[in-house]
Amino acid sequence: RGDDPIDLATEQLQSLLYPDDSRDPRYVPQVDSTTDCEGWIYGTKPSRLTVPRLGGRATKRLNDRVRMRRWSLVPEGSKASA
Repeated sequence: RGDDPIDLATEQLQSLLYPDDSRDPRYVPQVDSTTDCEGWIYGTKPSRLTVPRLGGRATKRLNDRVRMRRWSLVPEGSKASA
C-alpha cells in the first residue's frame, strides 16, 4: 500500500483538502462559466488549455486528451460550498 504512488497521492491530496481530519475542505475547485460543473476545462494537449476555442473549453470533445482545473484556498472560518 505505501509503495503505490496512487495511494500516496490520494493520501497527500486528502491531507491538503481536509486538514486535521475535519471534513470541511481547505481547497475547492474554481467553477464558473468557463468550466464544467466540477471545474474542469479540456484540450487536445496541455499547451492548448489556455487558448480560446469556439464553444469554450467547458465541454470535453472527442479529440480532447487532457483536462485541468484551478483550485482556490477557502479562507479559515468560512464554509466551502463544494
